[in-house]
Parts: sequence; structure tokens; C-alpha cells
Amino acid sequence: METSFRAFSEIEKSAATRKQTFVVINRADDLLSALIDAETGQRGYLLTGDEAFLGPYLAVRDSVSSQLEELRQRTLIHAAREHLAALAPLMDAKMAYLSSNIELRRNNNLEAALVNVRGGQGKPLMDSISC
Repeated sequence: METSFRAFSEIEKSAATRKQTFVVINRADDLLSALIDAETGQRGYLLTGDEAFLGPYLAVRDSVSSQLEELRQRTLIHAAREHLAALAPLMDAKMAYLSSNIELRRNNNLEAALVNVRGGQGKPLMDSISC
């Protein structure tokens, strides 16, 4: 009888672990979507000069580090935590890239912002983050 109770206990632990993993995956997907939205908003701002496009960028700008830290804390698998730690400098670089382009546009230097975008730095960063 004790064996069957142990089996039920292991099943409960396994279910809790799966649920936690599901939460982490969803939060990671949400963060990636927010970063994509920030990039899209930055592009809209560069094209139009309308600050309304910066909403998604502003929403993620101040929370990206804390969201990554929350993911690291919630992650149960060591290798996944290491992967999230490796993402931090890439996310920082992506946000700095977006910020730089926005500031160039704000300072009426659209041409320099477009040169940055054409330089192709943004795509490899996003590809590294999303892989």
C-alpha cells in the first residue's frame, strides 16, 4: 500500500513540474513577443516620427531585465537557466540598438537611423535571441 502512495506522490510532483515548465515557456514566449512588438513599434516610429508607435517599446524597455530574472528564478532546469543568463546580454544589446535608433530619430537624424537599420545589426541580434 505504501508503494502506491509513493507512486501518487511522484505523479503529483511530476504534474507540478510540468505545470511550472508550461508557465516558464509561456512567459518566455510572452517576452519574445513583447520584444518583437518593441522592434515593430521602433520601425513605425522611424518611418512616421509618431511617438504613439513607441508604446510597445516603452512597455518592454523597463521590464526586460526583470522579466528575464523572473524566468531564471522560475526555471527548474540548470541548462535552461544558463541559456537565459546567456540571453541577457543579447537582450540588452537589442534594447540598446532600438534605443539608439529612436534617439537618432528624435534628434531629427532619420538618415543615421536608417543607416543603422540597413547595417543589419538588428536581425542577427533578434535571430540569436529567438533561437
